[in-house]
Amino acid sequence: MNGRRTIVLLVLVVIVLLSACLTRMGVASEPTARPRPDPAGFGVTLGENEYFGVGRGGYNGRVYVTVTVGEDGSIAAVTVVGHSESEGIGTVAIELLPGMMVEAQSADVDIVTGATNTSEALIEAVKDALSQLEE
Repeated sequence: MNGRRTIVLLVLVVIVLLSACLTRMGVASEPTARPRPDPAGFGVTLGENEYFGVGRGGYNGRVYVTVTVGEDGSIAAVTVVGHSESEGIGTVAIELLPGMMVEAQSADVDIVTGATNTSEALIEAVKDALSQLEE
């Protein structure tokens, strides 16, 4: 019975030590807010009622957008200002989704078949931009 208690105690010590190491390395810590890139780096100067958003997870990287919001809070325009998506694949979503979002007055639109990652990154970018309305 003493041998069993010793093993259980050793396992608990190892778990505590691993947890402490992971927390110190930042692996187990709470997620931190990601810094928002400067829109000027994309040649964008934001006007009144314009917001800049970033979507991670495009097939070839991040997608950057500006969203123009009308006085009544409606989505007036969605413009992709930066991406590195594949021509003819990801760019199909880049071309189609902004108009769909304006028409739907929402970032929650159907993804483009064959361009799932790009669609999801664009949706995330628009939601990121719109989240600034609440800040």
